[in-house]
Amino acid sequence: MQRIAHATRLVDGNGAGKDGFTGGSPATQVPATVIPSSWLNDVQEEICTVIEAASLTPDGSSRAQLSVAIALLINQAANAAVTAATNAGALARRHDLRSFAIRNSQRRTPAGSYAGTFYGACCVPATSSFPRTVIVGSGGEIEISTGGETWSKVSPAASYASNFRACCFQDAAGAYVFAVGDGGEIQYAQSLSTMTFSKATQAASYGGSFRGVTASPTVVVAVGTTGEIQSSSGPNAWQHRTVAGGYTGTWNAVRWCPFTAGGLFIAIGALGEVQTSPDGITWTKRTMPAAATGDLYAIAFGSDRAYIVGVGGIYYSFNGTSWALDSTVSAGGGLRAAAFSANLNAFVTAGVLLNGTVAYYDMETLPNDWTQLSTTGAANFTASAITSDEDGNAIIVGPNGLIRQTLGMAA
Repeated sequence: MQRIAHATRLVDGNGAGKDGFTGGSPATQVPATVIPSSWLNDVQEEICTVIEAASLTPDGSSRAQLSVAIALLINQAANAAVTAATNAGALARRHDLRSFAIRNSQRRTPAGSYAGTFYGACCVPATSSFPRTVIVGSGGEIEISTGGETWSKVSPAASYASNFRACCFQDAAGAYVFAVGDGGEIQYAQSLSTMTFSKATQAASYGGSFRGVTASPTVVVAVGTTGEIQSSSGPNAWQHRTVAGGYTGTWNAVRWCPFTAGGLFIAIGALGEVQTSPDGITWTKRTMPAAATGDLYAIAFGSDRAYIVGVGGIYYSFNGTSWALDSTVSAGGGLRAAAFSANLNAFVTAGVLLNGTVAYYDMETLPNDWTQLSTTGAANFTASAITSDEDGNAIIVGPNGLIRQTLGMAA
């Protein structure tokens, strides 16, 4: 492209040889700069060429696509320029992760020989006064552990005996653990020392199934079936929120992602649905790559990006609004859980592990750099959720009372 060249331009307006624009001056009879359509088309195509070079589709609802595209292209160039020595180091780290995932993955015994399905997991971090891992499941099951090896049962409020589907920790002044589930159930524990749960009142007498819950420092968001989204500024001030586009499908997960440009709640669900909100109140539908037509199951955030896993593979974003498909991964619908490993600077995702098929992937520091890890000799299992214990070891939970602790890997 070229700088504005119309006769009404402001000569040297941006420095010698850098003509610019003027708004004109009626008093001195200087006309405003005329902007020809050819020049506007040049500007449009220059910008769109960058966006499309990063395999993104121009989206009128986003004002950050150019910056996202530049970041993606820089990462792609950096990936291509990695030296042999760096590749060797990355390969060594992958081998380390393989050994953690297989040799050091140990089955833990749930409390009371529990044999139901664990659906959710979260961590009260080491920075808390009472660090521990919390897992929830069918039959109103809540278990906690310090260290991830020995698990204890915690009683739910009001003798709740249906399915808890998800849990989260809110790192705020009045730190809480939340658990949500079927029948519109919301419970919270404010005393982390005793983990005594209280029943909250859901909005609008919602009786569906909450499938996900997450929290920023100030707001908690729960999502569920029939497109339900509720948020609360405290443990028991829940309000129904209106979703974008009249979505009535099932939300499978929600995650608070503290992107550099500003934190976002991201909700994902059936038929590739993704919506975001800065405050848990106002929601915006996001356009996903064409492959995202089935269920999206889990979200992970770490460093500067978020990942979504589900049918069609793995998708990533640097701002939560523009998403790209990781074309190097062909995982079908087997991936159900995801987490970020701060210790290894890697994302880890797990799904249905059957006779050495889809199990774990790792990513070093760049998108499009996933490697399927060997599962030789590993027991078969299906992962429902991944989190970490307070020591940075991955906790993977699932059906039949599954608790696996993968030593040496934060998640």
